[in-house]
Order: sequence, then C-alpha cells, then structure tokens
Amino acid sequence: MTATLRALIPCLDRTWTAALAAAGYEYEPPEEVNLIDTPENAGCGTEDYDWAGIYCPDIHSVNVLVEDDWSFTSMFTLAHEYAHHVQEITGIAAQSGPEVFDEAWSRRLELQADCLAAVTLRGIDPQGLMVLRAHSVEDENAITQRQTHGSARNSAIWIHRGQDSGTIGACNTWAAPADEVS
Repeated sequence: MTATLRALIPCLDRTWTAALAAAGYEYEPPEEVNLIDTPENAGCGTEDYDWAGIYCPDIHSVNVLVEDDWSFTSMFTLAHEYAHHVQEITGIAAQSGPEVFDEAWSRRLELQADCLAAVTLRGIDPQGLMVLRAHSVEDENAITQRQTHGSARNSAIWIHRGQDSGTIGACNTWAAPADEVS
C-alpha cells in the first residue's frame, strides 16, 4: 500500500498545480508527506491518536496512517489531507465570519476536503469512490466526529458532488445551507 500511496503523491501535486493555476493561485506542495504506521508518529505534536490522516498547517505536513491491508480509504485519506493543504495555502482555511473556528466551521472545512478529495480521485478510482459513499454509515459512538467532520450522510453527498462534477467549484461548502454541512 505504501508504494501505491507514494505513487499517488506526484499525481496529487500535478492535479493541484493545474487546478490552482487555472484559478490564479500558485501551488506549493506540502513540505512533508509522511506515511506512518502508528498515530503516535504524527508530525503535529498532537496527542489525539484517533485519526487516519492529519494535516499540520504550521509545518505544511500531511500525515497518513498506513495500515497493513490495502484499502481505497487510505488513498482517499491522502487526497483529503492534501485538500486541507490546498485550503491552507489558498486561504480557504482562514475563512472569516460567524462560523470561524467553531464546530460548524470545522464541518464546512472537512466536508469541503471530502469533496475536493473526490475531485482529485474521480479519474483514478471512480469505483472506489462509489464504494466509499455506499459504505458511509454513521458510527453512533463517534459523536465528536459528526460534530467536527459532518454526518456520514453529508460526507457521502459532498463526495458525490466532487466525483460527479469534477470541479473544485462544486465544493463550496461555505455557500451551502446548514443542513448540507451538519
């Protein structure tokens, strides 16, 4: 799996270079992309070990937990964390307004990253995206996840938008009504 994820990294860099150039931005790759085997090795210095991927904005580092078995989820996680990097370098992550840095703001950011990940993976593994959407079921024990990342239902909707449209413009969670980002 590590070899596949390493092969995906230059694809994501090329995709974001072209997409951001078309939007008038210069793309800068992450400083580091770490494929790691335990959450404790995260580069953000956080003690929150309940994650599959994490983006460290201060050091522009993408960290993805690589598990032993192959899973499209790992590819999606890498693309999702890359989307957080794009949000950071374009200023999207610095949105201002009534929802700044609260749970509603976090959900918009996370659901947008889901959508952007789908945009970048739609030509690489469209079947994987469809399976991921189909298996997006709520984990009743993950209340915090829903509060900060949005519901599984809304995640599936935003993934579908990104996959179906193939454009970053379709991922504007900031203009979406609250019920689409809950």
